[in-house]
Amino acid sequence: MNCDIRSFQQVRTAFEMINGQRNLCMCKKLEQTRLSRRALTYFVFVGAFHVLLEPSLPTLLKNKGYPVERIL
Repeated sequence: MNCDIRSFQQVRTAFEMINGQRNLCMCKKLEQTRLSRRALTYFVFVGAFHVLLEPSLPTLLKNKGYPVERIL
């Protein structure tokens, strides 16, 4: 098994790109849901990579002006 640092970096770059696109789509869908349902508070549960890798879902939502609270 060949596990050099370049392979790891390539995989990480590819995964960040895919995850970033997914987060952009998720952010858009959450915004559409909020606008269509008019609830005051939402609880959104996402997997770790949506929070850890940038652009993260919390960062995208904060940049749009939404209050985001992390619950551990």
